[in-house]
Amino acid sequence: MESNHGSIRKEEARYKPYVFKRLTDDEPYEKKEKVQSIITEKQVKDDIFRNLEMLFYSRSHPSLEEFKGYEEVENSVLGYGIADYCGKICSAAERESLLEHIKKKIRDFEPRLVPDSINVEFANADAAMRSLLELHISGLITGQMNEEILFISRLDMETGNASLSYTS
Repeated sequence: MESNHGSIRKEEARYKPYVFKRLTDDEPYEKKEKVQSIITEKQVKDDIFRNLEMLFYSRSHPSLEEFKGYEEVENSVLGYGIADYCGKICSAAERESLLEHIKKKIRDFEPRLVPDSINVEFANADAAMRSLLELHISGLITGQMNEEILFISRLDMETGNASLSYTS
């Protein structure tokens, strides 16, 4: 990566914080505001992780059928989160639908990943036989980083619990 002041190593590159990060008060009891004008590559990745974690822990209760013809509502706060899958038994078609649903939600609510680069797939070939589904989610971070990030999600179809982790 080049700048006007010579070359900068990728690890040293710094990026502007995203709007949500700028609006979040990490130290509410401090009288003086700390304005962070730049963030590191690791902080960008951590921020994307936290956003996806919130997305996976949130449930979108209205069905897609209820949003038909109202795409702006589907992409608003009302559509935030993944569908409630607790207690469902997934057929092969439902599993594919779940993968597409998650991919769409990530495209809609995580703008820092290149939409066409987002990939969601089952980690285990025998996912049909399990109530605990492990997914690999990957995508290319937009902007100057041009780097792929990988997330691993575990969805428990019996309890509705979700977990998310990522490799840095």
